[in-house]
Amino acid sequence: MNNRTYWTRKIHFLCTKDHNVDEALRLLNHLRVYGYKPDSLNISSIIHGLCNSRRFAEAHNQLLLFIASDFVPDERTRNVLIARLLDSKTPLTTLHPEFVPSLINYGRLIDQLCLVEGIFPNAVTCTTLIGGFCRIGEVGVAQKLFDEMTECGAMPNSLTCSVLICGIFRQRDIENIR
Repeated sequence: MNNRTYWTRKIHFLCTKDHNVDEALRLLNHLRVYGYKPDSLNISSIIHGLCNSRRFAEAHNQLLLFIASDFVPDERTRNVLIARLLDSKTPLTTLHPEFVPSLINYGRLIDQLCLVEGIFPNAVTCTTLIGGFCRIGEVGVAQKLFDEMTECGAMPNSLTCSVLICGIFRQRDIENIR
């Protein structure tokens, strides 16, 4: 039980080569009885195996079980898993407070949520995103979104401009205004 490398490889092999994620889950549960704590590689192998089998709902549930058991994968793995789970086209199931998606995954998540609700980009949705990016210090991303607004048919209004200008001033980076 002490040879972590062996068990990590065994779980990964079961999920990828044998395509037997159920056996990998049984093995992991057996190992946990003896004190084995899953790491990001184990969690990733299981989630990828379930997604490869098109068992997205089960993958979501399994990930939530890992989190509830205090087995939270590292940030990079979380973003990979969120991206993989978004392939299921069920964005609401990926919302979980312990997960902070990358900007790319945020974009995919927002796109899927908007499609589910029938919302299309407009000045309000873009201004909200620009404000959010400015609050977290991503003024460059906010400026890029501002530039892309007209391409998607959303015209910036005075509030949009004000939000972006406030973000630029808050960052005190006036020399880099485009």
